[in-house]
Amino acid sequence: MARRCELTAKGPMVGHKVSHSNIKTKRRFLPNLCNVTFISDALGRNVRLRVSTNAIKSVDHRGGLDAFLIKAKADVLSPRALELKKAIEASWARWQSDAASRGVIARRHPYTYEMGMGHAVENYEWDGLAMPGRVVDLTKAQASEEPMRNLYRRWAQFMEADSWDELMPWRHAASRVPQAAK
Repeated sequence: MARRCELTAKGPMVGHKVSHSNIKTKRRFLPNLCNVTFISDALGRNVRLRVSTNAIKSVDHRGGLDAFLIKAKADVLSPRALELKKAIEASWARWQSDAASRGVIARRHPYTYEMGMGHAVENYEWDGLAMPGRVVDLTKAQASEEPMRNLYRRWAQFMEADSWDELMPWRHAASRVPQAAK
């Protein structure tokens, strides 16, 4: 078994053991290698590698084995780690697209794309709060596409308007009220 880290290529180094009387004797400094099991989200399995403790910190810092291997240079990696890198890169795009479907709850329930269609109300009013346009009934906690539709509807009004007076007529209507009426 080679004494070399599979992720960072750290290997043995040569140096001197120096005694109290300053006598130098050749010795090898071996890397601090550990057998570690990493979890690969992209591959959906555990991967056992022999890596240095420094590499464990680097993998953790970069956000996991997948992120580390994607950013790692191929010339530093061992042949086994290089195979893992290629497999992770191959499945990375596919994994990102269906990652939301992998959870326990997501697998249990089918997706619904309705988003509360048909539950919108025109000019909603509740307890003194008046909301013009199409909105979802606030008393029912329900997801809806209406907020996004209103956002784009309002954006279209901003793009088509010639002045601020067209966009906010209620501001100017309140300021034009005669003093006697107040």
